[in-house]
Amino acid sequence: MIPPPVSPDEAARIAALEKSGWAQVGADASINQWLGEVAGSLGLPMVTLSLVDRNQQMPVAFTGIDAKPCSREASFDGHVIMNRDPLVVPDATKDERFADNPFVSGPPYIRFYAGAPLITDCGKKVGALSAFDTRPHHFTAAFLFLLQEAAGEATLRLNAAASATTVAGTRMKRSPGDLQNSSLLGMIATGKMRDKLFFEEFLSQYFKESQRLLQILEHPIDLRSAIRACEDLRELARHMEFEELTSLCVAWELDLHSNTQRNRVSIQAMRQAWDSGVKAIRMVRADILKAHFIRNEGPVLHPA
Repeated sequence: MIPPPVSPDEAARIAALEKSGWAQVGADASINQWLGEVAGSLGLPMVTLSLVDRNQQMPVAFTGIDAKPCSREASFDGHVIMNRDPLVVPDATKDERFADNPFVSGPPYIRFYAGAPLITDCGKKVGALSAFDTRPHHFTAAFLFLLQEAAGEATLRLNAAASATTVAGTRMKRSPGDLQNSSLLGMIATGKMRDKLFFEEFLSQYFKESQRLLQILEHPIDLRSAIRACEDLRELARHMEFEELTSLCVAWELDLHSNTQRNRVSIQAMRQAWDSGVKAIRMVRADILKAHFIRNEGPVLHPA
């Protein structure tokens, strides 16, 4: 067995892992359910979502296996985080890095392994989405594409889950705008919101945050908290590409800075602008899904 090397930017990588909040994500039924769908699309029985810290590989979610933490030295994912490209091992018994690995010689008796890195917003590789089987396989280009797409969606799901766990007091530690640098419409257009359950959960998290911010604006404790809430709501609206709500937030901000008193009609207008924006987003997503044809390219894996 050849232990995985340590990344040259290990300190920065660990800092990015801690900042992401992914390690604090608890058991998430929706992520586990989604991993089951990933396993089906990849044609493999076991799929895990794991993070790699200084000393160990830590499972966040899994399907087809009851994954437990393991030493980084024995981890497959420790090798995955060394590159941006996926790592695929057709038969672990014939690969000197893994031939005598305890997870190859013992349960779960891994033969085929494939893992794609989980990459944070700042570009650090902190874990992997991995799929494996007790039988060797040959893989196709379509399989690699599906694996990388799944890893990309996994980061979005982890960001959403981490964001949900950091809501405390009157402010989220991470803005919903941090979930993805691109807009929500961009994410829909590129297929990252194809999963209905994930899309609805995503909207739900945004809705809860928007209502919290509007509540602060309606009953502000002081001017500073009102300005901060307005800035956060504007950023949320910008990320959602809700132009009407963004404009209302800008006007509200200007009035706050000039100490102009606003009435509750403006708050109501903001709520209506949010509702209109959500309806438009749903319509756009529906139109994109209707126009999107998925071509059947046959099996993505072939038995060795």
